[in-house]
Amino acid sequence: MNIDDTTNSDLKGPELNSRVYTTIKDQKGWSALHLACQNGHIEVIKLLIDVGMNINDTTNSGSTPLHKACQEDQKGWSASHVACQNGHIEVVKLLIDVGMNINDTTNSGSTPLHKACQKGHYETVKFLLDLNGQALNSRVNTTVKNDKGWSAFHLACRNGHKEVIKLFIDVGMNIDDTTNSDLNGPELNSRVYTTIKDQKG
Repeated sequence: MNIDDTTNSDLKGPELNSRVYTTIKDQKGWSALHLACQNGHIEVIKLLIDVGMNINDTTNSGSTPLHKACQEDQKGWSASHVACQNGHIEVVKLLIDVGMNINDTTNSGSTPLHKACQKGHYETVKFLLDLNGQALNSRVNTTVKNDKGWSAFHLACRNGHKEVIKLFIDVGMNIDDTTNSDLNGPELNSRVYTTIKDQKG
């Protein structure tokens, strides 16, 4: 089958008459891959990548298909940041499979793990931490801090995501880790340290 075969009718307006031709875009610079990603069609995305579509291709406004998969493009965020913030674990897996840097930082220093922890996406955080296997930080660096000195663990604590906090404790995260900013008043700078109690409470 010719993947560039055209229809009698125009599928996407006068500029586009091929469903998968790898270089055709609409007036806004969107390719078929951008559209598939925006609509979350994982199998179609895989097919288009397999036939050679460029995953780094940009629209006229600078968005890649993977940004469209994640529905947002802002402040130095990669597609991985947005997928993690939205808890789109299947998209996160796909992004890792195609080689995206899971420790990439935004303009403010946040990693995708920061974004997942901030929103309390348990399954996404678990998936990222599980990538490390038995060696903490071997693949996903849990110690990266943003420009306020906050780690992903701090964000999970700040937002009260108990199940996510337990994940970090289970993998050996330092619960006394401190931030650059003062979370608990002038005397203390660790959110977790103030909650530690002994067996008697």
